[in-house]
Amino acid sequence: MPNRFFPARAGHHLPWLVLALLPSADAATRVWPSAACTGTLQACMDGAADGDRIEIAGLAPIEEDISLANRSLTLTSLPGLRARFASGRSVTTTIGSGVSATVTVSRIDFTDGAVDLRKNGTGITSFTVEDVGVERTPSGSTGRIAVTATSGATVNATVTGNRVRGLPGSLNEGLLHLEAGGATLNAVVAWNTLARNADPTAQGAGLFVDAHAIGSQPATASVRAYGNTASGAFGRAAFFFSEGLFSSSASTLEVVAANNVATGTAQGSSTGVGLTVGQGTIQAQVFNNTITGAQHGISALGWDSGSPAARISGSVRNNLIQAATRGLVFTAALTPGLDNDYNLVQAPVNLATPGPNTVSGPAQLVARHAPRLRPGSPAIDAADGPGLANLIIEAGLPTLDADGLRRLKGARADIGAYEAGDGAMRHVATIGSVNANWTVIRHPLAAPFTAELQATRVYNYGGRTVMPFGLFYTAGTWAIYNESVAPLLPGLIWNVWAPAPGAGRFIHAATAANTTTWRTQVDNAAANGQAARILIVAHNWTSSPAYNDHPIGVYYSGTGSAGRWHVANLDQANLPAGSAFNVYAQPPSPNAFRVAAIPGRNLVLLDHPLLNGTPCAAAQVTRVVSPASPGPMGGFDLDYGLVDGRWGIYSPTPWPADTAFNVLVDPAQVFACTDRIFATDFD
Repeated sequence: MPNRFFPARAGHHLPWLVLALLPSADAATRVWPSAACTGTLQACMDGAADGDRIEIAGLAPIEEDISLANRSLTLTSLPGLRARFASGRSVTTTIGSGVSATVTVSRIDFTDGAVDLRKNGTGITSFTVEDVGVERTPSGSTGRIAVTATSGATVNATVTGNRVRGLPGSLNEGLLHLEAGGATLNAVVAWNTLARNADPTAQGAGLFVDAHAIGSQPATASVRAYGNTASGAFGRAAFFFSEGLFSSSASTLEVVAANNVATGTAQGSSTGVGLTVGQGTIQAQVFNNTITGAQHGISALGWDSGSPAARISGSVRNNLIQAATRGLVFTAALTPGLDNDYNLVQAPVNLATPGPNTVSGPAQLVARHAPRLRPGSPAIDAADGPGLANLIIEAGLPTLDADGLRRLKGARADIGAYEAGDGAMRHVATIGSVNANWTVIRHPLAAPFTAELQATRVYNYGGRTVMPFGLFYTAGTWAIYNESVAPLLPGLIWNVWAPAPGAGRFIHAATAANTTTWRTQVDNAAANGQAARILIVAHNWTSSPAYNDHPIGVYYSGTGSAGRWHVANLDQANLPAGSAFNVYAQPPSPNAFRVAAIPGRNLVLLDHPLLNGTPCAAAQVTRVVSPASPGPMGGFDLDYGLVDGRWGIYSPTPWPADTAFNVLVDPAQVFACTDRIFATDFD
């Protein structure tokens, strides 16, 4: 197979890390409003030093437009709070020629406003927009996040975890808008949620990227877009990548579009992923996207006034397309170097010759607006696995699907943005399921002996117990038991999760070689040397019958490739010889994350869009500690606040210093338990 990926060159994968600017050594954090930062927010920012961090503490909507010029600053909310600008208010940044800066905007919400970050002229600037919410109402005039590099600028942009809802401002504008005009732009666009809330046949894109020359000065842009979702119909495309718009000179655009989801309404000329070239070249790797409810799936076209010498090259593979009119729409003269294969195309016609491994026919999805794969879908294990693996390595992508969970499970990768195989449910101990100190899980997920389950206890408002528990196999199914051998009471609740087989799921056995008193060192490629990995663990009695009546958790020690995770008894009691643990490990994502506890307190509130207001959500939680101070600490459970609608992690014992929690949320489980009337997901 010919090389379909970007040509190798120094700094290609993460150029912004090489070029990123560091704040000055004397940068300070300023809280607004406070005695040190009085007056308006604009005045506070004007008085800040280069590189300072401004944390907004006020709860009232901010009735100001904020303008920042030629300085490095961070604007965010005070931890535990979330700032909101008044309707119609925006944040605008302009970095002029000859100035280099680092600007971050995060954890702020806007209504009928925008975040517009712009770099003009020479100099290197880094822009980060993270966890920002923007909504344009039907009567509003704007609502977007935009990053622009122009006239010789170099911009390194990171746009992640934002939520933008509304109508694009024009046909050639996006809810997320990235533009390079006679400049260099390197961007990561990941985990953003984009939604139309107005006329479904109107204009624009969810994500609009354009690289164009200014006069004879070309643009060079490299954009990696992954894990984004766009809902509603967009006149250009849900994800639109353009070279040479309104330009007569050639530019270069490199695109990786992977694991994105577009759910449209089949209105107008809506398209899932659009590539449009004018004068120069687009090198595109379009892999493992899921497109439903569109008129057209993936297009590779030319601008009307474009050059016949323009080209789109690369590869379109592993995409799942449900389209009302056309699946693949390629202009043959412009795309001799654009191959396609291993796609599932469910559409009346293609304007391209499908590759030999193309799958046709019903995709068997859960729902159009939640297009995960049902069991038996022809997309399961049907992707070009080696091609995907090469792309992950070459483009430096995380090994995650659109849900932020493992991309590689089972025998082979799946077609589309979602990888099938994981399962979740909630188990309630009943009189019928309890036998002495255990409760039998009567659910198909718990039947296979090879299932390596995870479980987290949930408070049920009828009584609390935080005593240690484990898992064992009996009479054809898995069961949860009290490590103390005390009788298990009916009414207790656990979230149970069954991760699919594959890298990142394994059983760790404590041996004399890897265990020292109260901790055992994990040795697995999915976790070794990766301190940021999210580990979830559970005691597996069946794999090695030994009771362990102690609270367990994990910690990381070591540096570089020699760093290792450990499973530990947090009260520092010796681990029984031969203890075994189900371990799940994956890279961090919006749905697999770590949250710190405040020392001396005993409740950690979780703030997550899939958990907030969702009492049936079945998260998994594992405690993370410091090897220097693992305890003492007791057990914990998950509590749902009936008044505030928030999940929290509770323990009757206050948290010691350096306590944190790994949290995993399965979006498929949340959808399943909220999309049906009276759904409970109890077994």
